[in-house]
Order: sequence, then C-alpha cells, then structure tokens
Amino acid sequence: MVTMDWGFDICQYIFNACGLFTQIFYIDDLSKGIRAEYIEVLITFKPLRN
Repeated sequence: MVTMDWGFDICQYIFNACGLFTQIFYIDDLSKGIRAEYIEVLITFKPLRN
C-alpha cells in the first residue's frame, strides 16, 4: 500500500493534474460533535458548461 502525506499544496497538485480549482474547508462544530484531527474536506469545482 502506498500513502502520501499532503499539505496545503494538494490544491495546486489537483489544479496541475486536471485544471480544476479546489478549496479546503475545515469543519469544527462541537454542536454537531465534530472536533478532531483530519477534519478537512476538499471540494473540487468543475465549471458548468452550456
């Protein structure tokens, strides 16, 4: 098994690989029971085409 530790450079890597923009969202909401390490969610946007 191969794993890779990514940092904030993952957004640039995704853009270089496919030309799509990615944002990192950090979810920290104790009211929903969310507080931990590795709680980042990556959202990659595909442009809409007519």
